[in-house]
Amino acid sequence: MTADGDLDLTGFEAMLTERVRMLAITYVSNVTGTIFPIKHMT
Repeated sequence: MTADGDLDLTGFEAMLTERVRMLAITYVSNVTGTIFPIKHMT
């Protein structure tokens, strides 16, 4: 996450390794109202 509450896609992609078995993420944050870019993550 950035200081603005956005998802850091570069950092996110760096954490996805072959050891990751499952990922759970919300589409919209109920706290900040941020809509995450799901299409860019798949």
